[in-house]
Amino acid sequence: MIIKTVEDDIFGILASDAWCMSKGRSFYGTGETFVFSFDKRNENELCLFRWTKKNNLFMHSTSTHLAVGAGGAGFAVCVDSDLEHGTSNACETFGNPKSLLSSDGNEFVLESLEVFSFEARLAKSPSDKVSPAKGRRRASLFGLEQRSILLKESIT
Repeated sequence: MIIKTVEDDIFGILASDAWCMSKGRSFYGTGETFVFSFDKRNENELCLFRWTKKNNLFMHSTSTHLAVGAGGAGFAVCVDSDLEHGTSNACETFGNPKSLLSSDGNEFVLESLEVFSFEARLAKSPSDKVSPAKGRRRASLFGLEQRSILLKESIT
């Protein structure tokens, strides 16, 4: 997932698992999950924050938000179900020392959000060809209708 804010911050999440509804306060995912940002103050340098092994609080999603990382000041990234607002905080899971935003705050307004999915398709034998899935389903996040704000513009 890649997020661009109205303040031109760009950051994101590589989630190890498919997003699903959390059961109660439980988290899911693995240590392959990480967060990243492009630091505007340092010529858009890529900053990666990987699992610190301090906790297993990788992914959490409910009808009100989706989030990654926790412990400390809050979630590393949390996007509200309206897909317009979110927060970013320092967290123990990934060891990011502060918000992924370039400003001093921790709240943001989304300008655009892109979600990519990778699916492994294995052939049964070397001669088998793997064909793409037939048809496409419209995305629905947490039971919400697809909204035009999901992709206001492409992040380049």
